[in-house]
Amino acid sequence: DNMALDLFTGSERLKELNSGCCVLVIKRDAQQTNGFPLTLPICCWKGKTSMRAYIAKNERIHFLRLCGADVTETDAVRSTERERHKVKNEANNEVLDENQPIITETIESQT
Repeated sequence: DNMALDLFTGSERLKELNSGCCVLVIKRDAQQTNGFPLTLPICCWKGKTSMRAYIAKNERIHFLRLCGADVTETDAVRSTERERHKVKNEANNEVLDENQPIITETIESQT
């Protein structure tokens, strides 16, 4: 989602940039990422007071994990959404019993 520019290190420098597309490069050393250094370029849209990453909804948790964020709450919400979607699909897709006869009717036209 949109993040306020004040949340970024160097936010004053960000505020000076024009609004538009930009690339945000996240750098983490090995101590911050469980022993593996990380450099992650992310395409973003910089607005007047906020920034939004161009990341598909279903990939956000993965990127948050890469950056070391706590995603337990986000994971729980996604699990609930998946379960709700599964129940909805099951209700809409009736499964025919293979022993159930298929009834067809022939309709004759009267011309």
